[in-house]
Amino acid sequence: LDEMADHLMNEYKSSNEEMSMSISEKGTITYQGKLTKDAKRPIIKFGFDQNQAAPMDWSDLLKIAMQDLKTRYGFTQMDGVGHSNGGLALTYFAEDYSKDNTVPNLRKLVAIGSPFNDLDPDDNGDDLTFKKLPNNTPQLDYFIEKETKLNPDLEVLSIAGALSEDNLTDGIVPTNSSLASR
Repeated sequence: LDEMADHLMNEYKSSNEEMSMSISEKGTITYQGKLTKDAKRPIIKFGFDQNQAAPMDWSDLLKIAMQDLKTRYGFTQMDGVGHSNGGLALTYFAEDYSKDNTVPNLRKLVAIGSPFNDLDPDDNGDDLTFKKLPNNTPQLDYFIEKETKLNPDLEVLSIAGALSEDNLTDGIVPTNSSLASR
């Protein structure tokens, strides 16, 4: 997402500062750079350092990182963009911590190519009629069960892709899986 961050800062002027941070599987946070008191809508590029955990576990690590940002910089609200499993981690975070005052309030969530109904094409169907998926995975059932926990003011954008009309996948994630966020 580095290129996207560069466009937001340099071409669209939506932010005046950026920094990077990562968190280890044990919850150790590493910052690259820092923000000044003049930061306006800073872009924070966040990564899970050599972490093979499930996105649900990433959500717990994201909570630790967001608590640190709130304490360190006083953030009260945030917008999140996540690609693939990063979008899932943000969704788990939104559902599990929407009422947690120790973290900034998530205002907007953008999930890019996130497999909400996992990766099996048989679970996701072979057309885009947007009616019912052939099978809900346990992950999608979890999201549906917890959807009432979401902040009703949260704005969500889920971006999905298809290589062609005959290949309803972005190359990895079935298009209907990404769109299962609806």
